Amino acid sequence: MKPPNAIAIIDAAKAELDAIKRGKEFAQWQGSTKQGLDYALSHVEPFSAYGNVWLFTGDDGRVASTGAFGSWVVQRLVAGLDSGEIIAAFEAEAALNAVNYAEESPILGVTLDTPCDLGDGVTLTPPPEWIEGVSSPVSWPFNVEFPSDGTGILRQSFTVTPAFERRKSDDAFPTALVSTSRPAAARSAVRTKVRLACLLVSRGPVELPLSLFRPDEAAAFAGGAFNYEQRPIQTRPRANFPVRATEVAKAFAALNRFGDPSALERAIDRLGRSRVALNDVDRALELGMAIEIALMHGKGSNTEITQKIGTRAAWLVGTDVADRLSIFEGVKKLYDARSTAVHTGALSNRAALDLVESDALVSRVLLALAMHARFPDWSRLTLGGGLVPLADERN
Repeated sequence: MKPPNAIAIIDAAKAELDAIKRGKEFAQWQGSTKQGLDYALSHVEPFSAYGNVWLFTGDDGRVASTGAFGSWVVQRLVAGLDSGEIIAAFEAEAALNAVNYAEESPILGVTLDTPCDLGDGVTLTPPPEWIEGVSSPVSWPFNVEFPSDGTGILRQSFTVTPAFERRKSDDAFPTALVSTSRPAAARSAVRTKVRLACLLVSRGPVELPLSLFRPDEAAAFAGGAFNYEQRPIQTRPRANFPVRATEVAKAFAALNRFGDPSALERAIDRLGRSRVALNDVDRALELGMAIEIALMHGKGSNTEITQKIGTRAAWLVGTDVADRLSIFEGVKKLYDARSTAVHTGALSNRAALDLVESDALVSRVLLALAMHARFPDWSRLTLGGGLVPLADERN
């Protein structure tokens, strides 16, 4: 007897789906039908031509596949497509030979208020529906700690081309030159800047220690579903501070515009480290380093550091004489405490340093620098010349 064709196989599965009346029956049908379709479709065109392929996941990643298209067909049936539409969609995807993936990174330490588009396929999504289909720790990869309630997601989309290559034999290596539209290094840079942006607009530590990689659900030629990557962190943030996603986006855009961001990024990272310090001495040290890195950037003498950074901070963010005097004293008190901690390993009781106020002051200075898109001419600024707008400087 001639084996049935793809249309007959899919139509039979659709008839079974249409006959289902209860959810329990659907769950049973879904599991058994996927396996049955995997086997049946592997023997008929157009599916049989792709029964032994390499699936590329980006950044030199690949997995071998034996043509398990049953799950993909079931998803299309549930979506309401008929057999002809499903086969046409499969042939179109095979001809396109490209696949979309998303890297999804929980942002521990902040709770976003609204979704936000950072551009170029990068988005911020607030809880609780940041990752569909993952509702409990059991659904996460083995040994991965489930993020706390209120945790949002950084999602980065990227395309891998080609999506697949046919294998000549089981021991053959792929020969295709695979392109990843947003490679791992670029995604890492985005994660870093999102963390720093969140640090600038929040009051707690922020970490992105985990990424999940998910292919487009509509993709027939995709591998690596729910692969994950873990990165070391200093400590897991224990609370999520509410922040406005639009403020994160502004700080993120500012960091991207900044001409030479390495020093500023180190300063913001020190701000983040201060928030996980084990004691007040270490916290004062980190805050002191953050303010010194930011305000002593550039050429010139390092003498009279306290006077210089106090004056620079005052003119950078102060709005009037009283505000500038307050900022100057706040920076001086912080740096004096930092110096005392360096030399004695303790904080002087006479300093009466308010670390919460110091944190807010350092955040204010760093955010102002980020928004200015570069380090200013300190001499001009501290002589009352103000900040030169970037457009005027270019002219």
